[in-house]
Amino acid sequence: YIGSVSFLNTVLKVVAKLRSINPELTYEPFLSVCDPVLGDEGKLYVPQELVSVYREKVVPVASMLTPNQFEAELLTGLRIVSEQDGREACNTLHSAGPSKVVITSINIDGNLLLLGSHQKEKGTGDLMTALLLGWSNVIMLGKP
Repeated sequence: YIGSVSFLNTVLKVVAKLRSINPELTYEPFLSVCDPVLGDEGKLYVPQELVSVYREKVVPVASMLTPNQFEAELLTGLRIVSEQDGREACNTLHSAGPSKVVITSINIDGNLLLLGSHQKEKGTGDLMTALLLGWSNVIMLGKP
């Protein structure tokens, strides 16, 4: 969670500096994962001005982006009411920069979905396997 524009800009400067020192940090396995904690269920957790900073500066430098439905809608300007809308949002986010996008907690017709997308076919199965493994461990341990 980053609640201020100045702190988020500092993080961006650090990422840029690290990548200038080592350009390989932009490629696998050195991924920059961004969970853009902006809000949920129609409510912002952060000041409104952070949304544009995430959209214009953070999303383009992330290798993987993990927004929830509300955050994906804020970042893309698209309303997600169907799986197809979710896929369109993933493609819009891919166009902005990240090669991997996982939209979490999508609520469509009372069903909670997770939608993952990888710009390149290679590695998509690995991502899905890791997600399923993590989920199954939680279920087997009986923890929510």
